[in-house]
Amino acid sequence: MSSLVGSHPLSVIKNALSLLVLLDYYDTSKLHDISKGTTLTTTLYYTTGNALNDLGFINITDLKGSKVSFGSAATGSKLDSTYTKSVKQIPYNISILEIGAPIIAHGILTAPTPSAADVNDTALLEKHGCKPFVLLIQSSRVLKVYQSAMAKGLTVFAP
Repeated sequence: MSSLVGSHPLSVIKNALSLLVLLDYYDTSKLHDISKGTTLTTTLYYTTGNALNDLGFINITDLKGSKVSFGSAATGSKLDSTYTKSVKQIPYNISILEIGAPIIAHGILTAPTPSAADVNDTALLEKHGCKPFVLLIQSSRVLKVYQSAMAKGLTVFAP
């Protein structure tokens, strides 16, 4: 991970890290009980809207003999990471697995990430049913504060 962190901007690191979060629960027994020996699973990167083709999916392959390999499902990617051990499990809530190498999908290091300047925050909020909230932040001049904070990352709770 140190080579990734040292040579890429934060937006690329965020993309790479979001590829390491699966949107399904996998523990040791589920990894070794994959039907047909291989499966594709969705990652957090898929939810960004930037995942073209299979870039937002991870290939999990049970190679038998207690060896499980992981790799990007994107064309040209290899199964170059292996399951090492389970770090922590809270059944069906969270599972933290140690793997032998980061999963770096072909294209993830160059995939587009919208900058704060590219995001129309009010249009996004309105599109998802938060028009009264948008009107309130616009009329109270809080919108400028939101826009200046977006470059660092922002979470908005819109009641």
